[in-house]
Amino acid sequence: MGRRIWIVLLSIALVGLTAAAVWVVPQAYDKLLGDSGTARSARAAVEAYLTALAAGDATTALSYSALQPQDTRFTSDEFYSRSLAGNPITNIVVPEEQDSGSNLISASYTLGDQAIEAHFTVQKHDRGWLLDGGFLRLSVADLAAAGAPLTLNGVPLGENPRLELLPGVYTLDAADPMLTVSSPNLLITYPESETTFTESLILSFDAIIAIQDAAKAHLNACLEVQALAPPGCGFGFAGTNIGVVNPESIIWTLDKDSPDLTTLVPLLDPDSLTTASGLISIKVNLLAYSMTQWELYEDSSTISQVKADFSDPDKIKIVFH
Repeated sequence: MGRRIWIVLLSIALVGLTAAAVWVVPQAYDKLLGDSGTARSARAAVEAYLTALAAGDATTALSYSALQPQDTRFTSDEFYSRSLAGNPITNIVVPEEQDSGSNLISASYTLGDQAIEAHFTVQKHDRGWLLDGGFLRLSVADLAAAGAPLTLNGVPLGENPRLELLPGVYTLDAADPMLTVSSPNLLITYPESETTFTESLILSFDAIIAIQDAAKAHLNACLEVQALAPPGCGFGFAGTNIGVVNPESIIWTLDKDSPDLTTLVPLLDPDSLTTASGLISIKVNLLAYSMTQWELYEDSSTISQVKADFSDPDKIKIVFH
C-alpha cells in the first residue's frame, strides 16, 4: 500500500514539472515578442524588424514602425523581396545587454557585401515597443526637376520625387536609354542614416557610343563633299585671289595624326536633355587645283568641337565646329 502511494505521488510530480516546463518557455519568449507588430522590449522590436526585412517581409517589418509610408510602391513585399535578391540582409546581431529600458538600440548586420552599424530609436506605445520610423524618406526633387522620367529598380517614379525606402540597395535611373544617373546605386543602410542625394543626369554608355558612331558617319560624309567649306563640317578653305578653284578637283583627307572619334567624350549640355557636346582636335587636309590647272592649292583645317542633337536617337544630328 505504501509503495502505491509513492508511485502515485511521483507521477503527479512528474506531470506537474512537465506542465511547468511547457508554460515557462512560451512565457519567457512572450516577454520579448507577442503577436506580429507587438514587441515587449525595445530590443525585441528591432530584432523582429530586421528579421522580417531579411525574409523580404516588408509588411511585417513595418508593423514594428510607428510611422507608415504614404507611398507603398517601394515598400511592398513583392518589390522589397526583389530588391534583396542581389543584396540580402544577413548576420543580424542585436546585443542583448541593451534590454535596460533604453530607447536607442544598436544593431549590426550585413547588407549585400556592406557591414552596417545601425541604431534605431524605439518608443513604448499602447501595443508595445515600436521604431519611430522603419523606413527612410529621401527626396530626389532636384534630379526630377531636370525633366527626365526616373525609375527605381525599373519601377517608374511618376511625378512623386519623394522616395520612402527600407534598408537596401536600389538603382535609380532614367527611363530614357540615352540618359543615366551619374551614380545610380542608392544605398540605404538604416532608416535613421543621413542619406543625401546629389547625383545628376549624364549620357548613358549607349548614348556615347551612338554619338561617336554618328560623328564618324558625318565626318566621312563631310570628307566626300567637294566644296571649299562643307556646311556643318567645321572645316574649310578661304580660297585664293590667284585663281578660281576647280570644285571637281577638291579632295579633303583626314590627317594621319588625327585621333579617332572613339576618343570623343561628349557631355550632356547644361540646359538640355537632348543635346551634347565634346571637344576634339581633328585635322583635315585639302588638295585642289585652279580652273586652269596651273595652280595647286594645299591647306589644312581643324575640327575642334562636336555637337550632337539626339532628340531622335535613331537619327542623331551632328554638327562640327
